[in-house]
Parts: sequence; C-alpha cells; structure tokens
Amino acid sequence: MALKYNLAYSDYLGQTFIAEIYQDGFVGAATAFKSDHDIARIRWNGNGHLFDRMKSSECELTLISESDFQYGEFFTASLGNYYMTLKRTESAGYCS
Repeated sequence: MALKYNLAYSDYLGQTFIAEIYQDGFVGAATAFKSDHDIARIRWNGNGHLFDRMKSSECELTLISESDFQYGEFFTASLGNYYMTLKRTESAGYCS
C-alpha cells in the first residue's frame, strides 16, 4: 500500500488531524485532497459493555471534488484496495 491522498486540517475545536488514504499497488506522488472542517465521522457500533462481542465501526469521509467524477475510483474499487488513517495529535483512529 502506498500513500495516494492526504490532508491536514483543524476541526471546530481547533484540534489538528491528518487524513491519509493508501491504495494497493499505487505508484506515484501523494495528492492533497480538499474537504470542509468536518471531513470524517467515526461511528462505533458497540454499546459500551466490556465483554460484548466485537462489532465493527464505520468511518464516513467527505471529500470535495474539483471536477466531475474526480473520486469515481472509490465507487468501483474492490474491498481492501484502499486503507485510510485518521490521526489526531494525541491519538489515532483507523478506517479501511
């Protein structure tokens, strides 16, 4: 996996994040993508009990396209072709 897209941004609370999208088999330089202040939403599907079975989480990413179908590759990609990391200065969250 190689880094294809990246973005550093701050949210409304002033926390700084770095979002990176990696693509399997990609060769080339990383491109910065554009978004607004609320680019990612992570939803944890557990209900807070320590011994509950593991449930997957969801990550929703918002990108701003500068041309028609700029990010069309995400709609035709197979599962596992892309991997995303979302890092905050104090902690990190991962989405794939």
